[in-house]
This record gives sequence, C-alpha cells and structure tokens, in this order.
Amino acid sequence: AALALSPDGKTLASASWDHTVRLWPLAGGTPRVLEGHTQNVNGLAFSSDGRAVISASYDLTLRIWPMDSAGASPTVVTLPSPLNAVIVAKDGDIVAGGADGKVYFMNRAGAMLGDIAAGPTPVIAMSMSARSSSPDLDLPG
Repeated sequence: AALALSPDGKTLASASWDHTVRLWPLAGGTPRVLEGHTQNVNGLAFSSDGRAVISASYDLTLRIWPMDSAGASPTVVTLPSPLNAVIVAKDGDIVAGGADGKVYFMNRAGAMLGDIAAGPTPVIAMSMSARSSSPDLDLPG
C-alpha cells in the first residue's frame, strides 16, 4: 500500500494490507517483518534521523518502530480515526492523515500537538516540501 526509503538509502520499507511492515535491505538479504497492527497498514515514513520507521494503519494506530533493535517494541499512538497516510517533517514532527478528513500533528515521540479538518472526505495521501519544517499553526487541543 505504501513505500518509503530510509534517509541513508539502504532500506526500503513497505506497508501492506496483511497488517505488516517489511524492511527490505537494498544490499540484499531477508526483510525484517514488523508485526502488531490489526488492520491494513496504509502509510509509512522514516524519521528524519533514520532511527525509526513510522507506520499508519486503519486500526487507528500510528506506530514508531525503532530501527536499531530488531526486538524492540514500537511506541503505539492511538488516534480517533483510521489512518491512511503519514509524513515526517525535517524537525522530526509527525503528520498523519485520517479517514475522518483530519490531519493530526504529533511530535517525534508521538505526543499529540493538535489536528485540523482538511475536508469532509478521507485524507489518503500527503506530501511536504523538502524545504519545510512542520507548519507553525495555532492548533486546537
């Protein structure tokens, strides 16, 4: 459902409707499978420093998976809507797009900063300018 390339260009992450994220070493080898979502995984992004991969799922969770430890548990952030997309700003802030038409803003640790209504239909894709950091918005909540 989605692909993301690590900042160092060595790993490709794939999101799947089989509820998994796979980390594919581009130099070859067996992919690492990240399991834990209970619904389709629709969006992926690497943290700006490459230390984590962030997955967005229809199970209402965003998961921040550490890259440095194969056995480490992800940070799980539960949001009020199924999620379709995720991006990460240069400053590390995380932005997720919901099926409820809202865009959710979190810091790099997953703490909620606020949300805005983008429209009455689901947010299914997002992009951020390479020059941008997170927008300075007066967010509710």
